[in-house]
Amino acid sequence: MPATASRRSWSASSAPRRTAQARFDERGTYEFQSQFVTSQLAEFAATPWLSGAIYWTLQDFLVRPGWSGGNPYPSPPVFHKGLLDFNGAPKPAWTVVQQAYQATNQVG
Repeated sequence: MPATASRRSWSASSAPRRTAQARFDERGTYEFQSQFVTSQLAEFAATPWLSGAIYWTLQDFLVRPGWSGGNPYPSPPVFHKGLLDFNGAPKPAWTVVQQAYQATNQVG
């Protein structure tokens, strides 16, 4: 998850879509995760005193059985909020973060 003091909550599991018409605001979808990351990175970029941002969860991982993490489509015991899936394949949000980080001027 992005390190932030944002007032928004995070429950953007990257589990596969369950409906053909998944909306961007539907938690548990790749679209929601990508849109959330996009909005958070834009908020960070607009904050002049902020000198950096990271995405905390690089890859999906195992959690305790029965844990859903706020995902309406849980598949415990896997935490699905990483930029890479459990097998290491990039999710759509990976590209969002990659493009934002590449477009950022590095200091030092």
